Amino acid sequence: MANVAIIGSSFSECLYSVKDEPNMSGWTTEKRIEWAETEWPLAFILEQHEGHWVQLLEERYPQHEFHIFAKGGAGWEYSEITLHKVAELKFDRVIVELQEPRLMLDNSTHVCFDPSINTVKQIAEEISKTIAWQSARGKQIIFTDDVVNYIATYIAGPVYATRYRQYLLSLKNVWPKVFDKVGVWAYLPINMPWSDLDLYAEIFGDELKIFEDVAIEEWIRKDPINNSVETWRTKYCGSDRQHANEEGMKLIVDFLLKQSSIQQVLE
Repeated sequence: MANVAIIGSSFSECLYSVKDEPNMSGWTTEKRIEWAETEWPLAFILEQHEGHWVQLLEERYPQHEFHIFAKGGAGWEYSEITLHKVAELKFDRVIVELQEPRLMLDNSTHVCFDPSINTVKQIAEEISKTIAWQSARGKQIIFTDDVVNYIATYIAGPVYATRYRQYLLSLKNVWPKVFDKVGVWAYLPINMPWSDLDLYAEIFGDELKIFEDVAIEEWIRKDPINNSVETWRTKYCGSDRQHANEEGMKLIVDFLLKQSSIQQVLE
């Protein structure tokens, strides 16, 4: 038996749904997208573990104990802190989910960056949006425009890029010396959208597959005429069109079981 720590973001934390979610069965894709963009961010979010990919792994591998340390919105900085924590707790193995670089403002506030963001100004705007979103949900974060611009400039600079690169390298060169087994996977592309650095290719290459890329490619290949990115999200994602629903969780499990580093953790 092994104690397995699950580290990552909301994709690894739980199965998300919305309280009093409307019936979208007759909705067009455009209406679903509009609801996800305007209503979901301020909706009352429900979290459940039944049907989540970790719970599905527990059923398949009852000889192991799985403990979730993932946190919604969290990125590599939170994961790095958590790796130290689970090492202190003497966990045997870890499964680490990677995602696009995210900024940790405090322990519960993380900024996610859209792949289209590529300038300091856009980074600053995204930070300000997250602060405003948190304020709308009742959490007050007070940063002046100068502070936000300073943070954005730092994020786009070489020091942050070096820190992020060292974190990714540590998953291959450092943490496997601490834990018995280290499994790594990614739901979303992991490169910094504002940088020309291809850390994905440099550090992982073909060793690391991106779940969403693989799943959508397979979906479209089945029926190139009728299947698309948006129809995949309608079928396999929740109402926010980002997080996997119960059917999507089954896809994640199938995907994970094909990744060599995850196979080693589960053996």
